[in-house]
Amino acid sequence: MLKLGITEAELREGHLRADDIRDSFYLDLLLPKIDELISVLLDSSDNNSQIRADAAYKLGQSYLFDTRIIEPLVKSAFYSEPEVQRASIWALGNTGEPEIFAVFINLLLNQNNDLVNEAITALGKLGDPRAVPYIKEILARSSGNAETRLRIVFALGQIGSADSLPVLISLAKDTIPEVGGAAISVLAQFDKPEAQQVVIEALDHKEAFVRVQAFAGLSR
Repeated sequence: MLKLGITEAELREGHLRADDIRDSFYLDLLLPKIDELISVLLDSSDNNSQIRADAAYKLGQSYLFDTRIIEPLVKSAFYSEPEVQRASIWALGNTGEPEIFAVFINLLLNQNNDLVNEAITALGKLGDPRAVPYIKEILARSSGNAETRLRIVFALGQIGSADSLPVLISLAKDTIPEVGGAAISVLAQFDKPEAQQVVIEALDHKEAFVRVQAFAGLSR
């Protein structure tokens, strides 16, 4: 059913249905907004990085998706202030476009750990099994980094490939309880005997958090 009116508040908050987006009435309103947001994002003369980051976040909202946002977001993911870069990577991860796989892989080489973490999460959303070997490389050098290792756990869970499983099994034994518990929770969702066995064994884990995750996983 075509909605005959839309407010600025609805545009800002994203209260639009998928069917609405397909209506030319809405496209007439949304396309100029996309142009405006891209312009703000790429305005290097604006020293307010928060404004540019906000533009990236808004472009990453699914109701504003248009293939024209890819190129400017990629540019800002590599050549902006860290705050804008993080927002741009997040937005790119929401597009689900398989052709930007290589962009996220290149971002894994960044020296800024926050950007690497965002790239890991984006690869999880993309769900491409080709990402697993690259994520394993990050894992190998992330000892003691709970945030990165947690991101890896959830990304591998989203990818859900056969190559993800042995990595998750090893993470279930992580010395950081939050990481081990998260891995157990993810493994509980795999319908594989080896995954279920690890979850069952975790019921006797010395860490209460890990035991709780195992019990919750087996109860689902």
